[in-house]
This record gives sequence, C-alpha cells and structure tokens, in this order.
Amino acid sequence: MGFVNLFFWLAFSGYFLIYWTILNRPDRLRLRNISLLIVSYLFYASWDWRFLGIIVFSSVLDYIIGLKLDTLTNIRKRKGLLFLSIFVNLGFLSVFKYHNFFIESAQLALNSIGVNHDLLYLNWVLPVGISFYTFQTMSYTIDVYRKEITSTKDPFVFFTYIAFFPQLLAGPIERAKDLIPQFEKIHSFELQEAKKAVLRILWGAFKKIVIANRLAFYVNEGYANPDQLTGLTTILVIVFFVIQLYCDFSGYCDIAIGSARLLGFKLSENFTRPLLAKNIKTLYQRWHITIHKWFRDYVYFQLKLPKTAPRKASRKVLNVLIVFGLAGLWHGSGWNFLLWGIINGLLIILYDPVIDKALETGNLLLISATRILAHTAVGLSLIFFRSKNLDQAKAIFQGLSRWEFSMWNIEELANQIQIGLNKNEIMFGLLFILIVFIVEYHQEYHKERIHSFYTGHGLKRWTISLALSLSILFFGFHSGRKGAETSKANKNKQEEFIYEEF
Repeated sequence: MGFVNLFFWLAFSGYFLIYWTILNRPDRLRLRNISLLIVSYLFYASWDWRFLGIIVFSSVLDYIIGLKLDTLTNIRKRKGLLFLSIFVNLGFLSVFKYHNFFIESAQLALNSIGVNHDLLYLNWVLPVGISFYTFQTMSYTIDVYRKEITSTKDPFVFFTYIAFFPQLLAGPIERAKDLIPQFEKIHSFELQEAKKAVLRILWGAFKKIVIANRLAFYVNEGYANPDQLTGLTTILVIVFFVIQLYCDFSGYCDIAIGSARLLGFKLSENFTRPLLAKNIKTLYQRWHITIHKWFRDYVYFQLKLPKTAPRKASRKVLNVLIVFGLAGLWHGSGWNFLLWGIINGLLIILYDPVIDKALETGNLLLISATRILAHTAVGLSLIFFRSKNLDQAKAIFQGLSRWEFSMWNIEELANQIQIGLNKNEIMFGLLFILIVFIVEYHQEYHKERIHSFYTGHGLKRWTISLALSLSILFFGFHSGRKGAETSKANKNKQEEFIYEEF
C-alpha cells in the first residue's frame, strides 16, 4: 500500500479526522504519538510485515545507545557504543543490499585467477526503505555522540521519529534536531497550510501518475531494446528518464511533505527545482538535498585533509570521489551505481577550476553553455543509474552513434521516434514535460504569483485542483498504451516509486 493507492487515502482521511478531533490535545500527546507509531508500523507492514522486526530492532538499539551516550563520560566506551550502532545498522544494510554484490565481485575475481568455486548467494528481498531509515537512525546516534543533541527520553517519540510513515520509505532523511521536537508538542490546525498541503499532494501525485508513469513506458521500451534505438530515440530515452526520475522522486517527496503537513509536521525540502539549475554545482545542491547533506556532514567533513597545499588539493579530490562513490553505492548495489557516483564526483571536481571561472566572466554565452553542459552531463551519467548493468549502459551509449534517418523524411522520422509505441503517448509526454517546466519556472522566478495564488481568490485553486484530480484519475485508471497489461503485478509496479527500491 503506497501513496498512489486509493485505500491509503481512505485510511489517511479517517486517521486525519481522528487525529485532529480526538488525539491532538495537550493531555493526549503521548497517545497521539503512540497512534502515529502504530499507523506508521501498519503502513510499513502493508509492504512486507516480515521486515518490520528490523526497523523495530534498530529503533530499540539506538534508543538505548542514545540514553547511554548521554550518561557516559569514558571516551572509549562512548566510541564503542557508537561503533555498535553503526556496525549493526550497516550490517543489516550490507546483508540485505550488498551481500550479493560483494559475492559477485569476489566470484569474478576468483574466476579471473582460475579459481572456480561457487560462492553463496542470498535470494533475499530488499526491505523497503532500509537505506533511508538506516541513515536516519545513524544520524541520531552520531549527533548524540557528538553532543550536538541530547538523547530522547520518550521511546514512543524516538520510535515514531524513525518510522514516521510519510517519509519512511523514501525520505526526506530527517535530522533528529528538526523532527523530534515536533513530536513533543501539540500542533494547531491551519486552514491555509492545509490548502497548500492538499495542492502539494495533488501536484506530487500528478508528477508521479501522469508524468513519470507515462514516460516510463518509453524509457522502459528503450532500455529493453537498446539495439533498436537510433541516435535521436536514444536522446529521447535519456531526456525522458531524467524527467521521469525527477517527477517520480520529487512527486513522492511532495506527497510526503504534504501529508505530513496535514498532520501539522514540517519535513525538509528534498528538491528545489533542479531542472532550472544554472550549473552542475547548484544542480547537485538542489537534487536529493537531504542525502547530499548527510554525506557532507557525516562522511566528507570527517575525512582529514593534509596541511600542505599540494597534498591537500589531491586529497580533496580523493575525498570527493570517495563520498560520491559511496553515494552511488547507497543508491544501488552494482558497479554501474559506483561508476555513476564517481562520474558525479568528477563533475564536481571539474566545476571549481573550469566552470566557476567561466561564470565569473559574466559572459551570457558561457553561462548558457554551463547550464546545457550540466544537464547534458547529468543525463548521460544517469544512463549508468538506470541500466541494470554495465553491458546495458554500453548498449545505450552505442545508440547515440546510430543516426539513420533523413530530416526530409518526416514519416520515417516519426516512426523512429515512436519505437513501437502509440504516438499520443509521446505527445502527452512532451506536453507534460512542458507543464513541469512552466510550473517550476514560476516557482523559481515569480514567487509573488505563487503567493497570490495561495492567498487570493479560491476559483483558481479550485480549478487547478480539479484539473489535477481529473488528470490523476484518468491516467491512473487508463494506461494510455495500446495493449498495456492490466494485471495486478503491472498495477503494483505503477504504484511503486523508483526510490522505494533503495
């Protein structure tokens, strides 16, 4: 049961009424938090109840460790407790997510030196959301160890912080100092904020159901048959996947932030219009913000730099590659993810000496070139992200070299662009991409219009809300693809968000 499941919203609506009419009172604060915890655990169990024990165990362990870290003064014992927390949490993550990757790599290494010995592979399902809640609970123990925060005494507050259902499966990854205080106070219902929250939920669902799911048809077809792609269709597949990934993940975050806001909680922004970024550096600062901040604060800042300038510069380069390589592996267990992360690190390294100086000139042509370069580089790097393995990535790159059409043969060109899909699907895809850019352009450069939209006459809000709702309902029940499957498995796949797989 996910955010684009009708039953979820029926259940959420019922809980919303109970929450504001019965639970959210000063004398029922603990009862409210217990109810949030129960709802969060039920939500997680609806995906796979077998893995509920992992999140409960991690929560209990880090709750106890947090209390102990507050009372202990012995440095060795404090470090030991921190190591225990990190070891257990990363241990769960490694076993479920990386075991087969390590085994496969070891198998290849053994085979390369002539040792033919079959190693043990595990046919386990990856617990949904484990990468997100693992990093969230580790940030808590690290912050308590650093004495940046004090431990949380109420176990129900802490357990709810780890399992809070709006952001449990795919973020945003929240820091304890930001979210825990919100569980320790009563919230007031604000009608204006509720209106914004509902619109944000609708916009997020629109991006997921109407845009991301439809673009997925084209992207999936291209990646399933890379040998049939031409240069033009390969470019379309690459561009469509960038938009699909953005709309899928940011759509989830919009729904998460909106649903939490309906209950009075404020979650961190995870995206700030990265499609409008002017260069590679600002693009990364706007994309998946909470995970980048996590690696910055808990990994990058902990990597020591030499004092001498030459060694300091080279070590800084190495540190950036380490962090981005780890960030790549956080997303997925495969050499393609590691390579994707390292490529992103190289792009950041090249930014300072090359692109930053070009921007300082104020040359409009150079500034435009850096924007195009940033999005082109990210789009190409995401080939490794989307591919199942390096061989598939290689096949997609090879498609860029096949240009087999005449610009004057419009019919042939149109047939190639369709790659066997309904032409309406491509037209809708292009139209919806345009809508995303128009909305985000106004959010970026016309904030006063957005403000007046929320505070002004309600007719515009009702019209847009109705249009979004009808689009979601229509495209949610109608795949728009000739011959599309209507099986339960296919519907479940359409309900899943890409980042829930991590």
